[in-house]
Amino acid sequence: KQKGTLVGGFALVPCVSSYSPDGKHIASASNDKTVTIWDAESMEEAGSVKGHSAAVNSVAVSPSSRFVASGSGQEIKSDNSVRIWDV
Repeated sequence: KQKGTLVGGFALVPCVSSYSPDGKHIASASNDKTVTIWDAESMEEAGSVKGHSAAVNSVAVSPSSRFVASGSGQEIKSDNSVRIWDV
């Protein structure tokens, strides 16, 4: 059964999202160079971070749910970096 749909705040999501271990948030990577944090209950955007100079194609949430790691790589247009965000 579908719980909800994340809508808006990104262009073409190349990476399916990553749930935080506490289940409260979802992080999604996007071709628009951003990582978006979503409230898992309401499915509303809770914030976003920018810093990559190319599409973000991977995302993971730390076990503490405090940090998000995002990667841009393996594509012609990538910045070949992993960034750690304190969210």
